[in-house]
Amino acid sequence: MSMQDNQVVNFIYTLRFHGEELIETSAGKDPATYLHGHGNVIPVVRKSHGREKQVGDEFEVNGGVLADAYGRSP
Repeated sequence: MSMQDNQVVNFIYTLRFHGEELIETSAGKDPATYLHGHGNVIPVVRKSHGREKQVGDEFEVNGGVLADAYGRSP
């Protein structure tokens, strides 16, 4: 099933600094939840969860898109 507007989406995430240092994770906790198609998540999540994603898909988001969401490191 592909994601559609007005659908509740749950996802588990892990955010790492330069792919190494753990910053934050929802693994082992309740997943993050949002209503798809309403712009109520940070842009990097919205862009990476496009309509082509299917239930159960795994993916990574790297590089500049995270910096755009959280700010560039010094």
